[in-house]
Amino acid sequence: MCGSDATTKPDLVSQVDQRVPVGDSGRKKKKNYRHDENILQGDSLCNNANQEISILQQDVLDVNDPGYEYVTDTGLKLPCISVELKRKILTYAEDVGLGFERQNETMARAATEMTLQLIGGAHRLSGDNRHQWPRVVILAGPHRSGAIAVGAARALASHDINTLVFLTEPDVFTAPLAHELASHRLSGPGHKVTSNVQDLPTDNIDLIISGLSSYECDSYVRRDVINYINDQKVPILGLDPNKQGIGHNVSVKYSIISVLPISYSKCNGQLYLCNLALPNGVYKDLHIQYRSPFGAKFIIPLHRK
Repeated sequence: MCGSDATTKPDLVSQVDQRVPVGDSGRKKKKNYRHDENILQGDSLCNNANQEISILQQDVLDVNDPGYEYVTDTGLKLPCISVELKRKILTYAEDVGLGFERQNETMARAATEMTLQLIGGAHRLSGDNRHQWPRVVILAGPHRSGAIAVGAARALASHDINTLVFLTEPDVFTAPLAHELASHRLSGPGHKVTSNVQDLPTDNIDLIISGLSSYECDSYVRRDVINYINDQKVPILGLDPNKQGIGHNVSVKYSIISVLPISYSKCNGQLYLCNLALPNGVYKDLHIQYRSPFGAKFIIPLHRK
């Protein structure tokens, strides 16, 4: 036909191509959805809009707490809890079988995963990289956060990352810190433990992990340690710090926290919440209306409103 496109299909063929697939019985086949298509939108529990975690009854109130509120990327609101309530939650978890070692190991694993990404991930840790192998300095105080930091050092050593653990108070040991040190000392050469500031490296450092500040107590950091931190121009990752962080106007870039946030100062940097996998019943028994904010992730960022 004059003026027709040689590639144009006859009407009958076009109609056949556009037919809905049918089965052997002649009925229409049901469309199969991919896993990311088969989602029903609506007011289901999967919809985080207007959802929040709330404290139904709180026995201990902090009159100096400014009452910040945090929100996840999906819009779920998280209230700030008091230090006393956070301690109650973790203690209750220990009483039902989730002891401090399991809690600390989960936090250390979160710190390890985040560190591996911050220092370059698979590209930097390739076996072909012979230029500058990553080095991480771990500063550990005599408390829970210090124990988590040493646990992270052990986990990083298992990835063959060069680590150096610095103990701020080598004569003061808590049980969790002593247990973690005993394990870490088996990591072998290249993973030194020291309490001498002169042993700390001053070049080729990728990251400082701070276990200097713990949510459960005030921070006390030696002046020579503060001077060392200020002299290094590298990012700092804090682990479950208290409200004020390291103090002395030292700002960390990121902090990994557990359970629920307290009213952190901006010195603690960008907050990331770690999933300790505490049963909902732990929160319920302590009068907290809780629903998981994690979705498909193990660590999630929090944003202060």
